[in-house]
Amino acid sequence: MDIKQRIIVWLAQYVAPCQVIAHRLSTELESKPGWRERLSTRMHLSICVWCRRYKHQLALIKSAAQLAASDQASDSPPLHRLPDESKDRIRRALRDAEQ
Repeated sequence: MDIKQRIIVWLAQYVAPCQVIAHRLSTELESKPGWRERLSTRMHLSICVWCRRYKHQLALIKSAAQLAASDQASDSPPLHRLPDESKDRIRRALRDAEQ
């Protein structure tokens, strides 16, 4: 084993398991953990690609939810709906294409 693999094996003995880290990552969105939990999480993330991916997915979900909430709060129409004027223009173009 090279030194990098030895360090990973050594760290794996002392860090929390993935189930604990996944729960901690989920709750970090609501409250800030203590320094020990943050250190343990960082150590785990340094060796676990799956938990790093999970953290990235949580961040994407959070940003999408914030974007959706800001769209609903504003007076502008949602991004996923066409304005009525555009719908009418498309209908007219389809009717003209049929004739």
